[in-house]
Amino acid sequence: MKVSFAHNVYDRFKTLIETIGVERQYFPNCDEFIASNSFVNDLSFWSLSNIKHKYFTETPQHKIGCTNGMMLTCNMALQNDFDVLIFSHDDVRLRPDYMELVNSHINDVFTGKYDLIYRNPSWLGEDYAMMEIVYMNRKAVETLFSEITLLKDESEIPRYVYNDNKTNTHSNSISPEHWFYKRVAATDLNANVIKFGSTVKDDEEICRGMGFYHINNGTRGWKS
Repeated sequence: MKVSFAHNVYDRFKTLIETIGVERQYFPNCDEFIASNSFVNDLSFWSLSNIKHKYFTETPQHKIGCTNGMMLTCNMALQNDFDVLIFSHDDVRLRPDYMELVNSHINDVFTGKYDLIYRNPSWLGEDYAMMEIVYMNRKAVETLFSEITLLKDESEIPRYVYNDNKTNTHSNSISPEHWFYKRVAATDLNANVIKFGSTVKDDEEICRGMGFYHINNGTRGWKS
């Protein structure tokens, strides 16, 4: 079984290199599929082996980077050999003390018990699929990303209207997570949807549910 990883990154190449370093401690033969805005910010990136790379667009907006990054990296993976693909943002990293859970999820998608595994916030509707960490088998990647059309403007991403019961607020915003859910829902893929948001902090629940943790969780735009 070959496990590979896909990442989107905007400027945070130091963070991404560290994330890849952790992955290769446990999966030394993995391939890495990267979508980014540029490589010029960190020339040391070029020294890494088994790296495949493409750019989002010339000047990506934040949410386009999220959607196009997922499409580009997963589509790239299909040109290569893998059994399980783990997509995550550059700052979402394996937790070594949760490797038993990580390997369990990998085995579940490899054996076909599930085609993909993602998280869903319990205080929102079902039609919201978190993109920070997703486990997929080859069937899922082929179904979702063998044919892609990259977005040119954020208005192409569907809006998500909801009442946030956790914060008692109303939102109507462009949502890559709703875009991803709609993409999955249009297929017959069997997803393991892990609910979160009931009793413990979200950064703890990413570990408990997915075996990864989110650096600077909840903070946007930080650079490193």
